[in-house]
Amino acid sequence: LPTGSPEIGGVDMDGNIVVWWEGTFDESTWEYSDQHIYSYEFPEGPRKEVAGGARSVIYPQTAGIWVTWVESSPWEHRPDEYWRTPIYGAFVSVGPDSENEPRPLASSAIAPIMGDAVWVYSLGETYLAWEQGLEQDGLPMGSHVLDLMSINARVLHLGHDAWRPSVSADKVVFWSQGLKLLN
Repeated sequence: LPTGSPEIGGVDMDGNIVVWWEGTFDESTWEYSDQHIYSYEFPEGPRKEVAGGARSVIYPQTAGIWVTWVESSPWEHRPDEYWRTPIYGAFVSVGPDSENEPRPLASSAIAPIMGDAVWVYSLGETYLAWEQGLEQDGLPMGSHVLDLMSINARVLHLGHDAWRPSVSADKVVFWSQGLKLLN
């Protein structure tokens, strides 16, 4: 694949679409800069920049018509414990004269960062699921699901103790005092 950096990660694939992250590591600051999310459609491409530039973009995923990513930054209230991790999305394929502006899909997502904390989000063809580490903007702690095909969709809260969501088609599996599946 036509990559432009030796630092590559977050690779995901759905059908003939591959997405990945590229960035430049600065050993003096131990931080990444010049981060970008790219997509490529087999067999002939082209490589397209989905997001990047001045924004800190990470964790790309693709499913159906969507490419998603996270733009993370320290949470202003407790920056040593939590990061703001809003999830953005754009359409995979648009015509050459079309605008494909990124749109916020889960703008209030908060992730814990201390110790061995792990934060998860999952993109399916029609649904997006994510963990909410703390209550923010009216969304309680726990896992949430958003219907990406409904303009007026309400966010479904899976529970305060619901974690590690994964979506596929019209189903979500998550952990809440055992493994649960919701249709």
